[in-house]
Amino acid sequence: MTAACFARIRSAIFMAVFGCSAFAPAGLSTDYGTPEWQQEISQGYIPFKRLTLEDFKIDDKAHPEVAMYTLGFIHYSYRTQVVQHGRWFTASVTEWQVRSGLDRSQTTRKSWFQDTAKAMSHEQGHLNLNEIYGRLLARRGPKTFPVGQGESPQAALQTLAAKIAKIIDWYWEQNRSMQAQYDEDTDGGLDFLMQEKWDRAISARMKNVGLSEP
Repeated sequence: MTAACFARIRSAIFMAVFGCSAFAPAGLSTDYGTPEWQQEISQGYIPFKRLTLEDFKIDDKAHPEVAMYTLGFIHYSYRTQVVQHGRWFTASVTEWQVRSGLDRSQTTRKSWFQDTAKAMSHEQGHLNLNEIYGRLLARRGPKTFPVGQGESPQAALQTLAAKIAKIIDWYWEQNRSMQAQYDEDTDGGLDFLMQEKWDRAISARMKNVGLSEP
């Protein structure tokens, strides 16, 4: 079987800022020289790109059900402020940042698989879909997130983190469902007519979120 599998990794980094803090807009982090991106890159998380054969390390044991496996990631981070109202504390998001792309450390192919050129278009579709959801998540502004409340700053932050996790889970499920439908409709890239149809649909969705072909 020459189908591709896809999964997404998510992580959260949050920092409490007590008192007043400046409002910062949401956005996809594309300054790859920042400490956050440099740390990602050092761990094998690289920015969204056009896939090449060199992105797929040979591993005959990983994901035995498929010949090629593409793993994307969407990582998010945010800053908060916590304000006290009587005996209650309220935590809110003041900055929101998303980093997304390819997890090269987990992207693999089998040594015996030779028809990589035809499979590459299908693999790129998986990565493009992931990037679309990364852009959608990045569009959220700090004020679109709920607040967290508690009887201590820590409790308020924990409540906020739990609410954000539920929102992220929704994006994850939408992404996962779309990836699965893509594989099913295209028979893992083996149905060339359906692959072309999906390529056009993905390209249109990329334009809708301001994303250019890599």
